[in-house]
Amino acid sequence: CTSNGTTAVEYQDTIEFRCKPVVAHTDYKWWHNGRKTVNSRNAILSSNSATLTLSKVTREVNGTYVCEIKNLESSHRSQELKLKIIYGPDSPTLFPSDISFQVGSKIRISCESVSQPKAQYFWTLNGKPWNASREVNINNATLNHTGRYVCTASNPTSNATNSTAREVTVYRK
Repeated sequence: CTSNGTTAVEYQDTIEFRCKPVVAHTDYKWWHNGRKTVNSRNAILSSNSATLTLSKVTREVNGTYVCEIKNLESSHRSQELKLKIIYGPDSPTLFPSDISFQVGSKIRISCESVSQPKAQYFWTLNGKPWNASREVNINNATLNHTGRYVCTASNPTSNATNSTAREVTVYRK
């Protein structure tokens, strides 16, 4: 069993698995994470099923692939081929939803995004670079901390980014 790659970028790449040898009067079956693979919009089997093509891969096709060859005389399963899909970052979620803070209080805003590999995070406050971590932590809020906080998640492999903004108000007692 061979493939044209073991890593692919979601919605961009096409992966092709080939089961060899191709022999007449032989049945070929493909298994993905232990389940039989069938033709679908993005998984296409060749006419003899010896080739499985995954077009514009999605994260759902991540995992292991095995080709099973059967004929009247014998049955054989290939070694597992592992396919790793690079995806995300999805639109970040910000916690908590509370956006008003009193002067002198603590402000903690977390940013989370689904990504493979794990996302890197950076923040801006009113368009200026603020923080390069998953969280903003302010121990003693001032009026200067009022504004538009934007969390940007970045996939370090694909260089894709996704951002979410939150308006934060700091008010006097």
